Amino acid sequence: MPELQTEGAIWLLLDSRGFGGIESHVLELAKGLKAAGHTPCVVRLADHGPHPLAPKLTQAGVPLRTLGGGAGGVWRALRQAPPGL
Repeated sequence: MPELQTEGAIWLLLDSRGFGGIESHVLELAKGLKAAGHTPCVVRLADHGPHPLAPKLTQAGVPLRTLGGGAGGVWRALRQAPPGL
């Protein structure tokens, strides 16, 4: 699978396995940012398996990126395609 191009996007960073309050908030924030003309991207710190937020983001047209975990994964992603915020 090709690397998602998220350069210049507003990253919403998560490290979770389930769907609860913060995930609901991130989903609504991402949809609101997109509606306001911004480019949001939800970024998972590590792959903990399938995430229940993924289909909701797909439906909203918001990309989901999963990093390699830890600070190293974040630094690599920042060098590859730095976010706008």
